[in-house]
Amino acid sequence: MDDLMGETKSDSNGRFEVSGSNAEFTTIDPKINIYHDCNDGWKPCQRRITIMIPDGFVTDGSIPRKIYDAGTIELAGKFSGETPLLPHALCAVGGLVGRTQSAGVRGALTCNGKPAKSVLVKLYDDDRGKDVVCLD
Repeated sequence: MDDLMGETKSDSNGRFEVSGSNAEFTTIDPKINIYHDCNDGWKPCQRRITIMIPDGFVTDGSIPRKIYDAGTIELAGKFSGETPLLPHALCAVGGLVGRTQSAGVRGALTCNGKPAKSVLVKLYDDDRGKDVVCLD
Protein backbone atom coordinates (compact mmCIF):
# COMPACT_ATOMS: atom_id res chain seq x y z
CA MET A 1 0.00 0.00 0.00
CA ASP A 2 1.26 3.50 -0.79
CA ASP A 3 2.51 5.67 2.08
CA LEU A 4 0.69 8.98 2.61
CA MET A 5 3.27 11.78 2.92
CA GLY A 6 1.02 14.86 2.99
CA GLU A 7 -2.27 16.32 1.82
CA THR A 8 -3.89 19.67 1.18
CA LYS A 9 -6.81 21.26 -0.65
CA SER A 10 -6.54 23.81 -3.41
CA ASP A 11 -7.26 27.41 -2.41
CA SER A 12 -9.90 29.77 -3.86
CA ASN A 13 -7.60 30.41 -6.85
CA GLY A 14 -7.05 26.69 -7.49
CA ARG A 15 -3.46 26.79 -6.20
CA PHE A 16 -1.96 24.08 -4.01
CA GLU A 17 1.34 23.15 -2.43
CA VAL A 18 2.03 19.94 -0.53
CA SER A 19 5.20 18.35 0.79
CA GLY A 20 6.11 15.47 3.04
CA SER A 21 8.69 12.86 3.90
CA ASN A 22 8.97 9.11 4.28
CA ALA A 23 11.64 6.65 5.41
CA GLU A 24 12.73 4.07 2.81
CA PHE A 25 15.98 2.19 2.13
CA THR A 26 15.66 2.92 -1.59
CA THR A 27 14.71 6.20 -3.26
CA ILE A 28 11.07 7.08 -2.67
CA ASP A 29 8.73 7.28 -5.67
CA PRO A 30 6.59 10.35 -4.94
CA LYS A 31 3.31 11.00 -6.69
CA ILE A 32 0.29 13.19 -6.15
CA ASN A 33 -3.27 11.99 -6.44
CA ILE A 34 -5.82 14.67 -7.29
CA TYR A 35 -9.42 13.84 -6.33
CA HIS A 36 -12.02 15.98 -8.10
CA ASP A 37 -15.55 16.22 -9.52
CA CYS A 38 -14.86 18.37 -12.60
CA ASN A 39 -17.21 17.41 -15.45
CA ASP A 40 -18.43 14.19 -13.84
CA GLY A 41 -22.07 15.24 -13.72
CA TRP A 42 -24.14 13.57 -11.01
CA LYS A 43 -21.83 10.59 -10.52
CA PRO A 44 -21.34 9.76 -6.81
CA CYS A 45 -17.65 8.94 -7.27
CA GLN A 46 -14.76 11.37 -7.55
CA ARG A 47 -12.25 11.18 -10.39
CA ARG A 48 -8.62 10.48 -9.45
CA ILE A 49 -5.63 11.71 -11.45
CA THR A 50 -2.13 10.51 -10.54
CA ILE A 51 1.02 12.46 -11.41
CA MET A 52 4.46 10.98 -10.69
CA ILE A 53 7.10 13.40 -9.35
CA PRO A 54 10.54 13.11 -11.07
CA ASP A 55 13.38 11.59 -9.01
CA GLY A 56 15.35 14.83 -9.32
CA PHE A 57 12.92 16.41 -6.84
CA VAL A 58 13.55 13.84 -4.08
CA THR A 59 15.95 15.08 -1.39
CA ASP A 60 17.38 13.52 1.77
CA GLY A 61 15.92 14.82 5.02
CA SER A 62 12.44 15.66 6.21
CA ILE A 63 12.14 19.02 4.39
CA PRO A 64 12.37 19.12 0.56
CA ARG A 65 15.09 21.39 -0.84
CA LYS A 66 13.43 21.46 -4.29
CA ILE A 67 9.72 21.78 -5.07
CA TYR A 68 8.32 20.31 -8.30
CA ASP A 69 6.15 22.81 -10.18
CA ALA A 70 3.31 20.86 -11.80
CA GLY A 71 2.06 24.00 -13.55
CA THR A 72 -1.63 24.50 -14.28
CA ILE A 73 -3.61 21.29 -14.63
CA GLU A 74 -6.95 21.45 -16.45
CA LEU A 75 -9.17 18.86 -14.78
CA ALA A 76 -11.91 18.90 -17.46
CA GLY A 77 -10.01 16.52 -19.76
CA LYS A 78 -9.64 12.76 -19.57
CA PHE A 79 -6.32 11.44 -18.28
CA SER A 80 -4.56 8.17 -19.00
CA GLY A 81 -4.97 5.85 -16.02
CA GLU A 82 -7.69 8.02 -14.43
CA THR A 83 -9.90 6.08 -12.04
CA PRO A 84 -13.20 6.81 -10.29
CA LEU A 85 -13.19 6.45 -6.48
CA LEU A 86 -15.80 6.34 -3.79
CA PRO A 87 -15.10 8.99 -1.11
CA HIS A 88 -14.55 6.41 1.66
CA ALA A 89 -11.78 4.72 -0.36
CA LEU A 90 -9.24 7.49 0.30
CA CYS A 91 -6.76 6.08 2.79
CA ALA A 92 -3.10 5.04 3.26
CA VAL A 93 -0.60 4.01 5.92
CA GLY A 94 2.80 5.45 6.78
CA GLY A 95 6.28 3.99 6.19
CA LEU A 96 8.34 2.46 8.97
CA VAL A 97 12.08 2.14 8.17
CA GLY A 98 14.95 3.48 6.05
CA ARG A 99 16.49 6.89 5.41
CA THR A 100 14.20 9.89 5.54
CA GLN A 101 13.57 11.50 2.15
CA SER A 102 11.20 14.24 1.12
CA ALA A 103 9.41 15.69 -1.89
CA GLY A 104 7.12 18.63 -2.57
CA VAL A 105 4.94 19.80 -5.41
CA ARG A 106 2.97 22.93 -6.23
CA GLY A 107 0.61 23.85 -9.02
CA ALA A 108 -2.78 25.22 -9.94
CA LEU A 109 -6.00 23.38 -10.78
CA THR A 110 -8.69 24.56 -13.15
CA CYS A 111 -12.03 23.19 -14.29
CA ASN A 112 -13.21 24.46 -17.66
CA GLY A 113 -10.73 27.33 -17.39
CA LYS A 114 -11.88 28.49 -13.94
CA PRO A 115 -10.01 27.93 -10.64
CA ALA A 116 -10.89 24.54 -9.12
CA LYS A 117 -11.52 25.32 -5.43
CA SER A 118 -11.19 22.88 -2.51
CA VAL A 119 -9.82 20.02 -4.62
CA LEU A 120 -8.09 17.37 -2.48
CA VAL A 121 -4.42 16.75 -3.37
CA LYS A 122 -2.48 13.97 -1.61
CA LEU A 123 1.26 13.27 -1.83
CA TYR A 124 2.24 9.60 -1.63
CA ASP A 125 5.30 7.40 -1.87
CA ASP A 126 4.25 4.90 -4.55
CA ASP A 127 5.13 1.47 -3.13
CA ARG A 128 4.74 -0.46 -6.38
CA GLY A 129 8.48 0.00 -7.05
CA LYS A 130 11.59 -1.69 -5.65
CA ASP A 131 11.05 -0.69 -2.02
CA VAL A 132 10.90 -4.27 -0.70
CA VAL A 133 13.31 -4.99 2.16
CA CYS A 134 14.08 -8.54 3.30
CA LEU A 135 15.43 -9.01 6.83
CA ASP A 136 17.12 -12.28 7.84
